[in-house]
Amino acid sequence: MAYIRTQEGDSHSVPVAFVQACGLLRNMTEVFGDETTDDPIPLPTITAAQLREVLRFDSLAFAPCVLEDHLQAKSALDCLDLWRLADYLDHEPLEQALVAHLADLIRYSEPARVMELFQIQQPPTDEELQSAVQRYPFLQEN
Repeated sequence: MAYIRTQEGDSHSVPVAFVQACGLLRNMTEVFGDETTDDPIPLPTITAAQLREVLRFDSLAFAPCVLEDHLQAKSALDCLDLWRLADYLDHEPLEQALVAHLADLIRYSEPARVMELFQIQQPPTDEELQSAVQRYPFLQEN
């Protein structure tokens, strides 16, 4: 087992496989030492609740059908929050599963449905759209 210190200052045991699946944690073990030591890896921006949630889905990340069933039960915003957390931790298998799920949610959806899913109050302005296309060129329509 490895240990992580969350935002609240509490230490939580996590499987070593989880540490190895997360690029951020792998890199931190190089700085703080072996992941199996009793010294917890500090994650001051992650709450205990967030850690429990990502650990729950980490165990499902390698079983796509089961993971998809669990994701279907979550709101789009919850999935987006989980993706942000997986991205922060650099948990690539979970990131990929969440991106695929989010893409399926919006694929072929009308803009009004996407706005409803993600609780967007107003459509983006022209400036926001131009900024997004500059930042993410793949958004440019052909």
